[in-house]
Amino acid sequence: MNTEFQHTCERSMMHSFKIGDMVNYVNGMGVNMGVRKIAAYALWDDVPRYYYEGTDTPWYPVYQHQLSLVTGTPEPVQHVCGNCGSSMVYYDATAYWDVDTQSFALSDGSERGPSICGGDCGDEGTVTIKPVIEETFTFWIAQANGEGTHYVTAVTSHRLGSAKIEALNDCAEDWQCEADTLHILGVAKGDIEILEWDEVAA
Repeated sequence: MNTEFQHTCERSMMHSFKIGDMVNYVNGMGVNMGVRKIAAYALWDDVPRYYYEGTDTPWYPVYQHQLSLVTGTPEPVQHVCGNCGSSMVYYDATAYWDVDTQSFALSDGSERGPSICGGDCGDEGTVTIKPVIEETFTFWIAQANGEGTHYVTAVTSHRLGSAKIEALNDCAEDWQCEADTLHILGVAKGDIEILEWDEVAA
């Protein structure tokens, strides 16, 4: 019996997972906390529960229904506002200092506040967890001072903001200049085919 955690027990017939299993953990507020490794068993009021490695609440095991077995590489997910669909969702959270990593780490979510949409609607507490869907964005870029030619590049990303940064950096690397000296003229989403491009006036 594991003495690192409180209230542990031997594995029972009701425990679906075993020590060492990699599971995805969604806390009681519906927040996907990511992949965890099962470290010990617990049984409270005949309800199977588990402790996972690295928990900062060794006195409080998580419910079995909050876990799902991970096989292979888990598919990435994103949190979006359930009202407007914005991916700019924020949470209040409690952090602690991790001596091993010498950095701040988030708690397991037991003290996490409600979600707040950073988009236009400002909705609180409504989150939808969706698979990450990558899209292709095509960018037209020029020098911010209006000189020179134009640069066209396609970037695949799940967020337009990240795609913009990558496109500007690609252009800056090719042109051997700083990204902040460039300007995005336009953006198109989806697969497109440029049939002709001629910057020289006839």
